[in-house]
Amino acid sequence: MIISFSIALAQDKTKINCDSAQTQTDMNMCAEINYKKADKELNTVYKDLMKKIRDNEDSADAETFAHDKKYENAVIQAQKKWLEYRDSFAHIWELKYEGGSMGPMMYFGELTRLTRSQIKELQDLLNEEDY
Repeated sequence: MIISFSIALAQDKTKINCDSAQTQTDMNMCAEINYKKADKELNTVYKDLMKKIRDNEDSADAETFAHDKKYENAVIQAQKKWLEYRDSFAHIWELKYEGGSMGPMMYFGELTRLTRSQIKELQDLLNEEDY
């Protein structure tokens, strides 16, 4: 349902003013747009964190390098598991409103909420002075 909604209305997204969306269709599309923005930001923060870890590895002695590799792998695994969690949890909202006109808004809204929370978590790691 969500995929067909997204494809069918993709060309109309550039015409929407999300600050004043009035129809459910517009609100649904704005929710998807907001999610895509949050997901793009998440990917940027994640890449910045990985770069910071890898740059530290490049200048590390053998013991520090081994530690940093474990840290890097832990971050990668946690992110993979978090993505599974995010998608699974948002699916609950999708099912809850299945068949209703506000289903896509609820689904993308939950994806956005969880993604913004993860951005903060990764940003906190990125801002740590040890890396």
